[in-house]
Amino acid sequence: MNLKEQIRKVLREQRDFSDSIVKYLNVAIISQYENICKVEVKAPWNRKTLGNQPYEHYRVTVFFIGDSRRQPDKWTKTRKEELTMGEIWNLIYDTFGLATDIFSAYVKNCDETIETLNENDETQKSYKDSHSKFIKDTKLPDIKE
Repeated sequence: MNLKEQIRKVLREQRDFSDSIVKYLNVAIISQYENICKVEVKAPWNRKTLGNQPYEHYRVTVFFIGDSRRQPDKWTKTRKEELTMGEIWNLIYDTFGLATDIFSAYVKNCDETIETLNENDETQKSYKDSHSKFIKDTKLPDIKE
């Protein structure tokens, strides 16, 4: 590990950059795009895990206005959103030196972001419970070396 990587590791361990990233993105990105309501950022240690493996990256959720499933030009809109998310990833990496896991969510309007978050948390909890049960119930074959 070189000196630059060591410095970044120490900085990440000592400070939560979530608020700083959100403030930066509000100025750099959200003000430029009418179809983004907000961006949420979670530090790796604040993310729920699906097992014993902790997350290494910040989670960035970009809330887009609209429903991509009902748009007639779905593929064009999806492509534009992917490019926007790529731009967000690059800005965070270039500014903070942090790799991120970036996701999109869709809301009808900006007031629905809280409702969507609650629904997503329930879906993730359900998935986590069924995944844990599957892992417990599944016996993997022994591997001979």
